[in-house]
Amino acid sequence: MISTPGFGSQEWTLVEKQDKIQLYSGSKPIDDIYPYKAKVWLPYTIPEILAVFLDSKRKKEWVPRLWETWIENESIKTGTRIEYAEILIPWPFQNRDVLVKIETKVFEDINHIVLLATSVQNDRIIKASAVRAIVHPSRLTLKWDPIKKETSLETVAFTDPRGYIPAWIVNLFQKTEAVNLVESLRKQLAKNLYSKEYLLEIKEGLEGIRKQ
Repeated sequence: MISTPGFGSQEWTLVEKQDKIQLYSGSKPIDDIYPYKAKVWLPYTIPEILAVFLDSKRKKEWVPRLWETWIENESIKTGTRIEYAEILIPWPFQNRDVLVKIETKVFEDINHIVLLATSVQNDRIIKASAVRAIVHPSRLTLKWDPIKKETSLETVAFTDPRGYIPAWIVNLFQKTEAVNLVESLRKQLAKNLYSKEYLLEIKEGLEGIRKQ
């Protein structure tokens, strides 16, 4: 068992390890739905990884089953954004959509950052064709190791799709998608899509957030 500070009293059990990706299951479900955590080392800097996550226009290239996404509201100064996304769900179930607030926390001279995500509501953004899912507090943690020249990535996902989908299907789906997401991220990073100037802007933005 591995206890992870900052995520309540949740404990984690390693359930799978493949291609250097470690997948853990949480100990405390909500309505029989469990959180999942994936961990991996990546040979990229924090700004390089963030560039991929922040690029909403390219997210459909690598996020599994993503149908549509946009930024509803964003503050560059505080590193906070509200983002909408619709996810394709196989028949006979309806698509799910989410509206999440993502907050950036910066520690240790920008070598350690955390993106915190949780559901928010906005009655203006309602799609009759989709069921509004709930994102329980989730996070992405990035820690740069200057000796290894790699970044430790840890992502905790805890989403309740709502509506009628049996919990065992939800857990199986989210377990699979957690690994698929990391594999897709690695492929997207390998494309090297972002300029040095843009990566420097991200680094300077993180330094600004840390100083607040």
